[in-house]
Amino acid sequence: MKTFYAAGSETSSVGISWSLFFLSTRKEMVAKLRNEIDEYFVYDETNCEYKIKSMEDTSNLIYCSAVWKETLRLASPASMLRLELNEEYDEYELSDGTVVGRGESVEINVDGFGRDELVFDEPLEFSPERWLNTDAKKLKEMNDCFFTFGGGRRICPGMQLANVEGALILAYLVFHFDFDLGCDENEINRVLNFTVIPNKMPINFKKRAGLR
Repeated sequence: MKTFYAAGSETSSVGISWSLFFLSTRKEMVAKLRNEIDEYFVYDETNCEYKIKSMEDTSNLIYCSAVWKETLRLASPASMLRLELNEEYDEYELSDGTVVGRGESVEINVDGFGRDELVFDEPLEFSPERWLNTDAKKLKEMNDCFFTFGGGRRICPGMQLANVEGALILAYLVFHFDFDLGCDENEINRVLNFTVIPNKMPINFKKRAGLR
């Protein structure tokens, strides 16, 4: 339970921080997000607040989900992933001929896969639109190199929750606030801690004009 709590809370907060970082200098993306999310928010007279019409509407936050996924590709909370043999194998031969035995592990460079120029066009560019690609073959190729949540039988059990949570929190923040970065973007760096976190993330929030 401690692992689930720690892994699920810090990773999500780090992801949201980086999403705001990328969006703070890309106002056209904020406008595109609002064009998508505004129709799904209503004002609750009883509680005096704006909220999403229903949880089912989260499936309609397509661009919002793409922003979230692109954030995780470029600034994954986990930069490395360790894979070990499951109980069915005593050893396993990798494609390059390397044999992995019991008790040994293979570490995957999550950042490296997510920035592979053979898979991702302009890999260092923040481009949520890449995940809206209608080419099924290209999408599969990109998803096969997206290891933020691991992969295979032991993929993170909280993946679906994290994706819904990330997109929904991002939608709430973008709907309610105008925001900008409180320092030069070149001052922000990734630092390895329990996860890969920003060294700082000063975000200035202001209530969005026109809201009650």
